[in-house]
Amino acid sequence: MRMRFKPVIGMTCLGLLLSSCSVMKTSPEPTAYDCGIQPITVVYDDQNVTLSMRSEQQVLAPVKSASGARFVSTDERTEYWSKGHEAQVTWKGEALPQCIERGYLPRAIALRGNEPFWLLTINQHQASYTTPSGEEEFAVDQMDKKQQTGGWQIEIDDLGHLTMTQKVCYDSMSGKAFPYHASGKFNGVSVQGCGGDTEQLIQGQPWQIESLSGIAERLLAKPELQFLPQGRLVGSDGCNRFFGHYSVQGEIPRLNIVGSTKRLCTQETMDLAQKFTELLNNTVKVDIKDNSIVLVANDGQQLSLKPAY
Repeated sequence: MRMRFKPVIGMTCLGLLLSSCSVMKTSPEPTAYDCGIQPITVVYDDQNVTLSMRSEQQVLAPVKSASGARFVSTDERTEYWSKGHEAQVTWKGEALPQCIERGYLPRAIALRGNEPFWLLTINQHQASYTTPSGEEEFAVDQMDKKQQTGGWQIEIDDLGHLTMTQKVCYDSMSGKAFPYHASGKFNGVSVQGCGGDTEQLIQGQPWQIESLSGIAERLLAKPELQFLPQGRLVGSDGCNRFFGHYSVQGEIPRLNIVGSTKRLCTQETMDLAQKFTELLNNTVKVDIKDNSIVLVANDGQQLSLKPAY
């Protein structure tokens, strides 16, 4: 069984699942990536690249690498390492989540749906389709055709087709959010569902408070939190810096602050810090929207957050 990727009708072309080999680009046209919710652009100029993020720019020089194309700043705190249409980026010491060139899907992605249950898992060269009836495996035909308007169509010989769009999608049973929506027909049965990693919707930028009940609005700009790769949680409670860990893999999220600095602040700031910390540690739901998230605690209190940039 073979799988083909075609552009959605009305779209120029499609990109998915490239090899890990990289070719040095020479075009002055910027290449746009999304690193979670953090956009960046890269421009190749002769041997160097200019990396732009959060209204700042840095010029990086090439260095040797075992694979891909790697560039580093003079102080070695900023790095851009591209492999195919994905990149690893560190910005001034801050490691960003996996960066995906805009218009392309991740090399590895899982798509799933309910009623009927189905699971399509795609890796670089292999894919599998699972239902309660069994599992089918097949080879992936690699294609390197970029599309421009946010859609992909996957066609699988003797199985069916699936159309994907990049938008927040909510699982029909758990309500959990994912970055891609999928719909189509496999084996003559209509299917729809979601795909990608939830972390892609929350990583990449710090989050600032929009609202927290019982707290004066003038204090809300102080606290922030950031969901880092590998489940690391960092931020400020408005008085002290903290660190901890998180997981959004299951149906019930877990956030846990495990340590912080020990500064003394005004009483109202300390009250805010305590309420903020307690809500994070007791979060039972993360409601993800297009440009905001709401953390819901086990007592029903809510914390609304927006991206810092």
